Amino acid sequence: MEIGRGPIDIKFSNGYRRRALLEIKKLHNGKFWNGLEEQLPTYMRGDQVKDGFFLAIRYRPGTGADQRARELPTRVRAAARARRLNLQFK
Repeated sequence: MEIGRGPIDIKFSNGYRRRALLEIKKLHNGKFWNGLEEQLPTYMRGDQVKDGFFLAIRYRPGTGADQRARELPTRVRAAARARRLNLQFK
């Protein structure tokens, strides 16, 4: 689905009022934070959705991935607050 800067990974809906978007990124992806701080909020605004989920996938070890995993809760809260969106992570 194209809603702005590129395709969103998954869109959920139960009618028009209950909708959510899911963005999936690998923790070792160099553009990991862009997925949370730019891509997902842009898709949410484009589709007028207030609920977004950011799924971090890790399948190999690495200090960069470890650091991102530790920072994830704080960065999700900050992005949600800054954009007035309901963002959650898994």
